[in-house]
Amino acid sequence: MIGMVAETGHFVVKNEGYVDFKEGQDFESAEMMLFDIIDETAHVQYAHNWLDKLAAHAGVDNSDYRERAAKVREEYQANAIKLAGELDRKLSRTPGDPTFDFYQDLLGRIRAACPLANAATCPPRSPKPM
Repeated sequence: MIGMVAETGHFVVKNEGYVDFKEGQDFESAEMMLFDIIDETAHVQYAHNWLDKLAAHAGVDNSDYRERAAKVREEYQANAIKLAGELDRKLSRTPGDPTFDFYQDLLGRIRAACPLANAATCPPRSPKPM
């Protein structure tokens, strides 16, 4: 079911990442996102092709696999959003805190090395994991 749960659930955020990188003039990262989208597409196509055949061979009724996969994806996403919220509430945003200062320094070095031309104008994106 991984081809129907994990890989199908990431196309939205991968496409958002592609658009952000492309519009931000980071063409290497945009190209990497395209390769990743193509790779995930192949995995999903593989799952669509083989799930029915494998289930039939095993004598398992898998006629509702798409619905079950969608339900599992929704549950995983809800749990991921909940966990992200919990972690976000614990995240220090206080200058002088070593963790906050380390993150700000790292973020500054990344932005200096590879600035995105559209960093200030990118819209909020999906909370989905990549």
